[in-house]
Amino acid sequence: MLSARSTRTKENCTPLARGRCRALSRWHTVSPSHGEVVGDRSSSTGVAGRRQENFERWPDFVLPDRSEVTMTAPFMRACTELLVSTSHRRGAHAIGGMAVCSSPAGIPRSMRQPSTGVRADKRRKAGDGFDGSGVAHPGLVAICREEFDVLLVDRPNELDRLRDAVADLLAIDKTPGHVAAAGLRSNIAVARCYVDAWLGRRRDGAGNVAEDAATAEIARCQIWQWLDHATPLANDGTVTDELVRSILAEKLARLKVDRDSDGRERAGQAARIVEDTALGEDLPAFFTTGAYARYLGPRRGSSGSAC
Repeated sequence: MLSARSTRTKENCTPLARGRCRALSRWHTVSPSHGEVVGDRSSSTGVAGRRQENFERWPDFVLPDRSEVTMTAPFMRACTELLVSTSHRRGAHAIGGMAVCSSPAGIPRSMRQPSTGVRADKRRKAGDGFDGSGVAHPGLVAICREEFDVLLVDRPNELDRLRDAVADLLAIDKTPGHVAAAGLRSNIAVARCYVDAWLGRRRDGAGNVAEDAATAEIARCQIWQWLDHATPLANDGTVTDELVRSILAEKLARLKVDRDSDGRERAGQAARIVEDTALGEDLPAFFTTGAYARYLGPRRGSSGSAC
């Protein structure tokens, strides 16, 4: 298994004893959840889940606004249950993904928000049988620990909790919600803001929410999916290429205000990346692949390491 070879290489390059370096396997789509992703337990510390489904081409799988596709949606609950079941059956820890919301104390102002959402997320994960959870910032560790300690008490994990029956992983049509203009604008803003921050090699905190690449990818993919299926908007109208481009142009103009020439150039590059990866005929697997080669990779003819 790749994680085993990787950890052995790390251990051979450090004074760490064999078995001290571990890898975490992550689920980003439904497909791996049908099989076993945990191999060598001596090198794997557990399995983590993230929601990033790839059903863009299927009209029956058009999802509502991203904000409404939460971990309480039926197909997401099913994925959570299967992740815990698969992990514990193999003796591996099930690790929940980080909440996108932020908490007040000890973290940057751009990431501050009431911690209610984070607490609810960690409480739900502990109740679902997870053994731990990721966090977006060290300032959230205490909140995460508190919620897990309430349920675990003195137990180190929940490996004894096994699930036999798992609900339908493909119950997409049972996801409540709708596609609204506000959701479209939000997806465009998140994708554009994150790409802009990524080009500037900094973290994005758009709307006081700590976004990461997975969130930006989901936002981008939803834009493409809604365009591909000419999805009707709940408040009248349809998602069209012209509508998306007009919103993107509006947000680009706002982003360029009070920026220097380098900042304006980066904003334009971010907008072009969103256009190339969300408005094309085909949907690229990741926005970072072409964008890195075009904007951040080593220059042709340059010498030296890219590290």
